[in-house]
Parts: sequence; structure tokens; C-alpha cells
Amino acid sequence: YGPPLGPPSNQEVRKKLEEQLEKLGAEELYERVQMLDPEYAKTITHRDKHKIVRALEIMSITKKKVSDIPKPDVNQKPLYNYRLWFLHYPKEDIYKLVDKRCDQMIENGFIEEVEKLKSQGLENNYSAAQAIGYRQCLKYLNSEKTLDDRITFIDEFKKASKKYVKRQFTWFKKESNFRSLNLKEIGIEKAKEYILQDYEQSM
Repeated sequence: YGPPLGPPSNQEVRKKLEEQLEKLGAEELYERVQMLDPEYAKTITHRDKHKIVRALEIMSITKKKVSDIPKPDVNQKPLYNYRLWFLHYPKEDIYKLVDKRCDQMIENGFIEEVEKLKSQGLENNYSAAQAIGYRQCLKYLNSEKTLDDRITFIDEFKKASKKYVKRQFTWFKKESNFRSLNLKEIGIEKAKEYILQDYEQSM
């Protein structure tokens, strides 16, 4: 689901690629991936910015195609007996907490913090500048900063945060190894009992 596996990141190479991404755009770098490794390029799109940068970084370091790098054997028997649990509350409840958290961050000086980081070159760091909250706040700071601009910033900040929550739920649902427990329905104490019972039965 994440960026491709490979050698440890090379900060010099990554910084250069992130600068190119900022200057040239994701589509041009994606075309480069298509040219260098057509097979891997078919597994992503021009919207997968982190995967594009990571793929180009790997090919720059190893001089090999990403598609040629051996992948972990998903059918290999695990070395350990383990259980994975996804403990969660309903998305609707988490969305309310997201709204509250975003408001608290702004009240506690988030805009001022981003403004300070902006003066120190935040926009030159592509990955950091694209982080949830920072991207929306930078857009606001680069606007005329009217009341409507502020309202739009807060709305986009909350929407981006909720979208991330939704992606996390989707990821866990796709992972068949995880067992899901809704803490609102069964409570924390009951969840502890389920997990402990499952652990004891697996011994």
C-alpha cells in the first residue's frame, strides 16, 4: 500500500527529487517512471507523489528497476504466533473529535506556528509543506487572509483530516489479519476480555 521497498533513503537524492516535484509537477516525474520502469508505473498513478519520488530514488540509488527488486513472500509461514486487533470508535464519532481537535490547534496558535515556519523556509520542504494542516494553512497565509479565506482554511483542514481517518479505516478493513472491535459497542473492558481470551486460546 505504501511506497516501494528498497534501500535506505538517500537525503541528497530525495531532496533533489522533491525539488523537481515542486518545480516540474507530479505528472512529469510520473512520465519519467513510465519511461524507466513501465511495469511498476502501471501499479501507480500520477497522483501517488510519494511513490513516484520513492521509485525514482530507488532507481537512482540502485540503478535497477523497482519492479526487479524482490518482493517479500506473502505466503511464507510467519515466524511467530500473533494476533492483530483494530480497536476503534465509529467514524462519525472520530469525525467529531477531528473537528474539535482542529479548532483546538488553531486556538492554541497553529496558524502562528506555521507562519513562523514559513518564514524559515517551510515551503522549500515539499513533504512537510504537503502535510495535513500545513498545506491548508500555507494556502491561507498566501491568500489575502479575509474572513472567508479563514473559514475556507478551517473547512479544508477538517475535511483533509477526516479524509485521512477514512483512508485509515479503509486500510484496516483490507487487512484480513486484523480483527475489528468497536469500542463504543462493547466497551474497553469487554475488549480486554476478548483479546485476553483469544491470546490464551492461541497458546
